[in-house]
Amino acid sequence: MELSGFAILAVVATIIAMAIALFQATRRDVLTLRREAARSTRQALWQRLNLDIVAALIALAGFGISVYFTSTGTLDAELRLLLLSPLTLLESAFLLIASILIFLRFFPRILQLGTWVAMRSRSATPMLALAQMARSPRQSVRMTLLLALTTAFAVFTLVFTASQSQRILDVAAYQGGADFSGTIPINIFTPSVLADSMKAYGHIPGVTSVSFGYTTPATAGSASVGFPVNFIAVDANTFAQTAIWTPQDSSQPLSSLMAKLAAQRASIASRKAVPAIVDDAAWNSLHLTAGGNFALNFASGDYADFVKFTVIARVHHIPTAGDSTIPGILADYRSYINVYTKNYAGSNFIVPLNYVWLSTQSDPVSLTSVRKTLSQGDLQLEPLYDRRAIIDTLYHEPLYLALSGVLALGATTAILLAC
Repeated sequence: MELSGFAILAVVATIIAMAIALFQATRRDVLTLRREAARSTRQALWQRLNLDIVAALIALAGFGISVYFTSTGTLDAELRLLLLSPLTLLESAFLLIASILIFLRFFPRILQLGTWVAMRSRSATPMLALAQMARSPRQSVRMTLLLALTTAFAVFTLVFTASQSQRILDVAAYQGGADFSGTIPINIFTPSVLADSMKAYGHIPGVTSVSFGYTTPATAGSASVGFPVNFIAVDANTFAQTAIWTPQDSSQPLSSLMAKLAAQRASIASRKAVPAIVDDAAWNSLHLTAGGNFALNFASGDYADFVKFTVIARVHHIPTAGDSTIPGILADYRSYINVYTKNYAGSNFIVPLNYVWLSTQSDPVSLTSVRKTLSQGDLQLEPLYDRRAIIDTLYHEPLYLALSGVLALGATTAILLAC
């Protein structure tokens, strides 16, 4: 999202606030100005209503609720994310207001201290200026508050908008894993069907790269005490050209990770463990080390179907359309089926391909063609994850409406405080 619009709004709000302050100053007569200059006898509205204390209490309440939701785990991941974003926005905004107002509450005392220090210097100009401001601090407090509040809200809005824009891109890339992805309608069991499917999806106008894989739920840990994981087996030859991984997911390039998986194929015949890439959640939950082994159970119910894996790399996150709180395991599909059929299931067992990732062009004509083809007919994906559609949806979520409200609140507050 462009930040220039928010910067222009902040500048306009500042100009309007200054204009109101100057307009009111020109309407005062000489007697009123002299009385106010001599000594301030009236507190500002925010001081009479103790708005600094109210804002601090609201910020503390929002922070306490956020900590409670995060530490107790009483809400599921989606609801927690939905509630934490507005709470973070609320507590940050009111903490900003409270900090400025509390500082200005003690501003007259600071001026008196500055006067006391200036009296011990040889120059009379700073002492007289500070003494006059200390005798009548209302005007200086008003202008300081106006400038600080407007500047702070402008900076806060720009930083928050930039971070949220990047977060939207990361969330969409994590959920989709590529420009388009989804479960294919018919599982692929034979190389001939795979070749036909690769050709069919690759010939969709706008598609630049196709990668097939296998996704299935699995359980890590012992047979009695286990926890679910997201298991993904990909084609290491095509996945790096198709998928989208952000620096938030891995500090290593995806091409480097896929090259590690492909390099393990040469020695797979003499091994009984599948080379795998694990995320931080799996690393910590299974207490893994580099080169360490672990097992996954791919069966359900009382039947156990454990397959051994060896850790060859660790990443922060493995993009998946599933539950983001569940640990993720990623392996090469060819290595997985070779080890699985040779050591566990027998040579007659076939592990189907059931998932596809697509990289596409970004022009409107290509996107329309791809979306129409993947939403109906023989090539329909269900569910379909469209990264660009997810981005558009997140840009119109209530968080951005709240952000606009905060910007309006900051500008309105600055204008009112100028009155």
